[in-house]
Amino acid sequence: MPSALDSPTSPIGGSSNSPFFGGRAKSYGSRGGLFGSAVTTCASLIHFLEARHSRMIRIMAGASVVVFLIGMWSFYSGTDSPSVVVDPPSSSIPPISSKPISAFDLEYHTPPPAFPAPPGSNDSVLIIKTGAQVLWQRLPIHLLTTTTNTPNFLVFSDLPEYIGTTPVHDCLRDVDPKIREEHRDFNIYRQMRDIRPFPGFHNEIGEAGLKASTPKTAPYNLEIAKMGLDGGWDLDKYKNVPILYQTYRAFPNKHWYVFIDADSYIFWGNLLRHLNQKYNWKDALYLGSETMLGNEIFAHGGTGYVISYAAAKKAVIDHPEMEHNYEDYATRDCCGDHVVSRVMNDIGVKLSYERGRFQGEPWYGVRWDKGTWCSKILTFHHVGQADIQELWEFERTMQQVLEKDPRNDGYIIYGDLYHRFVKPFLTSKEDRWDNLSNDRWFEKPGFPNGFSDEKFPTKEDIAGFPEQNDREKWTNFYNWKDGEREAALASDYQACQKVCNSDGGCLQWKWQKGRCVTNHSVIFGSRDKKKKSEAWVSGWILDRVDEVRKEQSCEKHLEGGFPTEEKRKKEAESKDKHDTR
Repeated sequence: MPSALDSPTSPIGGSSNSPFFGGRAKSYGSRGGLFGSAVTTCASLIHFLEARHSRMIRIMAGASVVVFLIGMWSFYSGTDSPSVVVDPPSSSIPPISSKPISAFDLEYHTPPPAFPAPPGSNDSVLIIKTGAQVLWQRLPIHLLTTTTNTPNFLVFSDLPEYIGTTPVHDCLRDVDPKIREEHRDFNIYRQMRDIRPFPGFHNEIGEAGLKASTPKTAPYNLEIAKMGLDGGWDLDKYKNVPILYQTYRAFPNKHWYVFIDADSYIFWGNLLRHLNQKYNWKDALYLGSETMLGNEIFAHGGTGYVISYAAAKKAVIDHPEMEHNYEDYATRDCCGDHVVSRVMNDIGVKLSYERGRFQGEPWYGVRWDKGTWCSKILTFHHVGQADIQELWEFERTMQQVLEKDPRNDGYIIYGDLYHRFVKPFLTSKEDRWDNLSNDRWFEKPGFPNGFSDEKFPTKEDIAGFPEQNDREKWTNFYNWKDGEREAALASDYQACQKVCNSDGGCLQWKWQKGRCVTNHSVIFGSRDKKKKSEAWVSGWILDRVDEVRKEQSCEKHLEGGFPTEEKRKKEAESKDKHDTR
């Protein structure tokens, strides 16, 4: 349909065959396309002025238009290729263009190609546990990444929903009605049902055929994540046991049942290879990273845990009563992963430890030391959506690498991650960065009443402090070496860096006014969001880190020509000096 600008009756429409232009405006391609549009619009304007205004006004307006068009042409006459190409702004995603996305090397990259589901996938089930309050923030990224290589997976929450075609199951639907309808821990469960999420369409077939689809009930159109509801953690402890029972019924006779939270990432191929090489699914097994509650050891749920076919069958088929036996106990417990461990203990299945491989930290919180460097990666916990995308691409890249060079028995190890995520970016000093050093703290103690920077307490004063806590902190302060005390009191990072240098085992440090912390393992950490004057300054002792790295048995396979951040900075400084000569 013609627009108002095309209409012959429009005040600024009509033909561009004005005598002023000597015929219809030329059609310009490429960057000149915008110029051509400007010509057409200006022609319409002149035509309008010819019809409505005096000769002098028409002459003045025409001169102005000519000047405008000359400026437009000088800008747009750079090329006449058939496609429109707009230079992308340096600080944002480039505009949509007919160029392929991969052409914008700095703004876009192409993820590695998909790889087939690893061996053993069809005999295993991945179970993702989440909650309705965080479902839409945490789950979609898994559906685009993690589950693309897991043919059997289930998602459990505390509210039945769909994300696309993926069903999200309410794992609490079969909990004792008295607890579900009356206990205070289930307040949020009942509140979420009052909100009534979209219930799906209801179709009816009558004499005239299928009637128009309508929702079964009217949705309230409220977003649970923004409702400020309390109690999600209290509800979570009831989930693990029913999830185990419902999963086995949905997928009986699978070899491995793998349980993770939605803020975790799992290296699926690594895990299945490890399970099938080290264990037998016909044995009753309960595997994970151990944690403790009182004197009880159990597998940490967020880190991930695995239950074999034999153990799941023993619980679900041989002991169906266990599904509800611990619901009352859960009202007094803290954690669902501890509750499911009670079920495992009661049926005679003890935890087999997998320390360090099921990680309770994100990748940037891992300690690279002799215990982890050459170890297989199985899971990470407390990861965000962007972390999952990064790890998924890393896993796919490593699959390609290992197809050509099946080193380290074909496993992706922490050393692989170090070379790609950590080593290139370590530097001797990084502002506004917290590298999570935590081994030795040198912190300036608070002053008791009557003392300050101007009136510093002496060793003799300590005995007179009324608070035991103050006496202990100031005693420790005076027991530190001179350099360590200086680091706690220093107004810049250099004293802390010096403390780390003087300790032969120290690999990294971080400093904040009044605090110096050193570490004997490598941790990458993350950006400190506080303003610069209050943020951590971090650094690594680069030669020591490299010495420790080279001592690891797997490193001979991993050495590569990756430039370090230190080298990049030196090259940039050298270039700047050269440019100013």
